[in-house]
Amino acid sequence: MFNLGLWNHIGALLTCLLLFQPFTTAEAQDSCPFDDYHFINRLKEGDKKNGLKDYSQAALIFSEAVDYAKRCDAPAYRIANAEGLLGITYRLMDRNREAENLLVHAIAVYESTLPADWGVIANYYNVLGVLYYEQGHLNKAKSAHSTSVTLYETSLNQSKEKNDLYFLSLINLAKDYWEVAQFREGDEQFQKALDVLKRYPGKNKDAYGSKLLEVSFYYIEKGDFDEAERMILQAEKLLQISNSPMLSKAYSYHALVSLKKNKYVESETLYNQALASIERLYGKQGIRYLAGLVNKAYLFIEQAKFEQVRPLVQEASSLMGNNKYPILHGGVLYLQGSMAQADHDFLAAEKYFMDAIEAEKRVFGNTHRNIAKFHAALAKLYAEQGKQALALEHFKAAIEIQKKVAPLSHPDYDQLLKSYNAFLAKSPEYVSPQK
Repeated sequence: MFNLGLWNHIGALLTCLLLFQPFTTAEAQDSCPFDDYHFINRLKEGDKKNGLKDYSQAALIFSEAVDYAKRCDAPAYRIANAEGLLGITYRLMDRNREAENLLVHAIAVYESTLPADWGVIANYYNVLGVLYYEQGHLNKAKSAHSTSVTLYETSLNQSKEKNDLYFLSLINLAKDYWEVAQFREGDEQFQKALDVLKRYPGKNKDAYGSKLLEVSFYYIEKGDFDEAERMILQAEKLLQISNSPMLSKAYSYHALVSLKKNKYVESETLYNQALASIERLYGKQGIRYLAGLVNKAYLFIEQAKFEQVRPLVQEASSLMGNNKYPILHGGVLYLQGSMAQADHDFLAAEKYFMDAIEAEKRVFGNTHRNIAKFHAALAKLYAEQGKQALALEHFKAAIEIQKKVAPLSHPDYDQLLKSYNAFLAKSPEYVSPQK
């Protein structure tokens, strides 16, 4: 149930960034003076490797291109061009610190180059925002995505609506706002994205399917699962035509909606499809695969199938390591707490749930749907041990947060109230049931 970044749109970004010079089929050596045609061809080769998900080879090609451009005193923007592409590739390889340094430097070079190529700069800010989001740096993510949107709306006003990456910048910024409970600001960006979608669906069916998928997330957040499912099904059909890498995300969203509608068998099938797709693209590693494990484990937790949860939690814990992915850390801790509770190790479960709450606060602040969920888990843990006062305290905390992060009509709020009222029915000495 975690929203991750828009990594599957990087191919479009790579293509956009390479449109500086025509390509040539002539062979050339990495010798000076600097050969612009040869340099662009090398970037083209790296782009192809990224398209084939051969990130190690792509990184090698881009790294050699950087070295060649520096050695032959190429123009600064050419070096930045290769550095930016290398940074994008490193992000896909979870080499986040190197990716950040390269992208920040590339942006600085492009901003100082006259005339500045604002399209490239806007794209780099968008990717940098995704990188920050995946690391749990939401304020930095919001700043980067906001800059990207502003550049499109000022320096690139004439072409913004026909650029798929403007749409993605809007969606990313909306999600940044939603994650920190700035719903009015997030909805404003989302409405702009929806307007872009209506005016310009995309250059092909794959692009349109990807946009529909991103829009469906809004309806998931609002609890309108029927509308979300309708859009996801339409997106899946379009993305299946080209066997798009975005299918893994479509299956994940569809699985989440099916889970919310208590279609457990369908949800499991879809999560399996999502994980298989992610594994083909990225291997059993990285933030995407970890998110897939966490989501599938959530499904089994909902059904109290703890023996099926156990291997998933073990694998997820191994991938998480020493808080390698802060944005997913709270989720993994919650799963560890759920397993400890199933094993009747209540002290360990309590610590895991409390740590999960603190982990989410460090990333999202004090108001987030996951924090409400983890407070509710603590409440149920205390109720199971007969610690009614503590259970009541955490149920109330969960309810207050849930009221702030979603409409009262949201199914999650209804489910939380059912748990709370069931607790009160067994503890009549406490407050009256809520409605």
